[in-house]
Amino acid sequence: MLTREDMERAFGAYVEPDDETLYLEMCDDFCAQVILEMERQGLTVTEVAQRMGVAQPTLSRQLSGKQNLAAKTMAKIASALGCAIEAPKLYRTPAVQPCGTFLCGELPAEGAVSSESE
Repeated sequence: MLTREDMERAFGAYVEPDDETLYLEMCDDFCAQVILEMERQGLTVTEVAQRMGVAQPTLSRQLSGKQNLAAKTMAKIASALGCAIEAPKLYRTPAVQPCGTFLCGELPAEGAVSSESE
């Protein structure tokens, strides 16, 4: 999956996240932390799934990003690992960021010429 950060690096500009992007990034971050913790504890997906009372394929799908993760599922995974989780934190993002010659969301004035086309 191409992340927002990958797109920002490629385009050299801020990419305004939508709700789906924010959700996928949060789930990806959580799953990466879970996998690192499983490795740290020497646990397999099967062992964690057993602790959760779910089938191994279910947990594998959840950790691979092929299935939506509800907050309750995240809490269940954390509990199976003997960990706690925190609620996601809200923070303000800039409303407008420069991208190229013009500000994102702005159209050039009629007759304006970009320095890139000169």
